[in-house]
Amino acid sequence: MTYPGQQTMYELPGNPRPTSVTVLAIIGIILAAMGIVCTPCALIPFFMTMPEGAPPNPMLDFMKADTLMQGVTFTQVVVGVLTSILLLAASIGSLKLSRWAWSAMLVYSLIAILTSVIGLIMTFLVIMPRMKEVMPDLPEGALMQQLAGGMCGGLFGILFPIAVLIFYNSAKVKSAFGR
Repeated sequence: MTYPGQQTMYELPGNPRPTSVTVLAIIGIILAAMGIVCTPCALIPFFMTMPEGAPPNPMLDFMKADTLMQGVTFTQVVVGVLTSILLLAASIGSLKLSRWAWSAMLVYSLIAILTSVIGLIMTFLVIMPRMKEVMPDLPEGALMQQLAGGMCGGLFGILFPIAVLIFYNSAKVKSAFGR
């Protein structure tokens, strides 16, 4: 139990930044750096050629030939990199308790949740049925594994933005940002 004016062992004297802001900002910097560096790697299959004598890869051929798959992938990469840049700037600004960073983190969270939901919908309604068309011999279990992986990845992907929405809307964090 703490009393008014008493500091807890988790708060350093003279540090106005809540611990939750520090933790989320550091995680945000790491996730943003990974997003900026790794997201463009999704484009590698479009520029890659298979070595001579390699077995056929119907999924890779499909991705290169299907304009919808190309459009979805390129859009996801551009949005992902831009969102990661926003997260990086907002996270660095959060460490400094910049007023604009509070709003930027909330905007990032909303965009990240929205794009995750849209991505899941696209996966279930468009991409998976098209994959089934291209690879009809694909065992049902393999398709279910990909579906489960997509679900887990999508759900895991929204945990951080939800945490940001929750913590950045707390009274203590709002007060630290002068809101």
